[in-house]
Amino acid sequence: MDSTLIVLDGLPGSGKSTTAEWLAQQLRHNGIAVYWLQETDLSHPLWWYEFWNGTDYQPPDFDHTPIEVFIETSLEKWRSFTVQARLSDGLIVAESVFFQNAIAMFVMGGAQPALLMEYAREVQRIIGALHPVLIYFQQNDIADALRRICDLRGRDFEDELFTNMECFPYLKQRELKGFEGVTILWREISRLTDTLFEEYRIPKLRIENSAGDWLSYQQQILAFLGLPLQSK
Repeated sequence: MDSTLIVLDGLPGSGKSTTAEWLAQQLRHNGIAVYWLQETDLSHPLWWYEFWNGTDYQPPDFDHTPIEVFIETSLEKWRSFTVQARLSDGLIVAESVFFQNAIAMFVMGGAQPALLMEYAREVQRIIGALHPVLIYFQQNDIADALRRICDLRGRDFEDELFTNMECFPYLKQRELKGFEGVTILWREISRLTDTLFEEYRIPKLRIENSAGDWLSYQQQILAFLGLPLQSK
């Protein structure tokens, strides 16, 4: 493999973190040095705002910082990350860095699709030397996907999710609330990330994983990467 970066992305609860951990183990068992870059890593090199105050995770302050400032900060983070990744001697498995922690957050902040398409193209240009690979988890029925993740994680998660989402400009400007509001937001994010996935000219794999057949999905990923399954 000549790739330095494998990205797993998709909506919240789509299986990114669990799959990233499993994939990192598979790569190690195949003799490949790998670093798993978790999206909750407090020293994450690609986060474009101060998301941790020492006690709690914080949302970006879209009310006082122009979206263009956050986007340019993100691009600078990608430039620095690319330089450091090229100096490393291992492969990086990263969650959410293309879509969920960038495009999706910028949509919630009120960014227009044209601006985000331009941003995504610039990210692809910056990281070209890393020969990135994308594994994208897609859900065709967004409302069903949202209902499943809320049922799985419980009422406290659901209440916290909706309360947090309602604070973002996308929902506030449209006066959207609750399950219906978040579903509309996730559909908008999914439409944009589906379009970007089609546009990207990198090795990529799309998995519609609503059925939850994870053995099949894992086999698809290994075949895509050209790796044998290692059971140890």
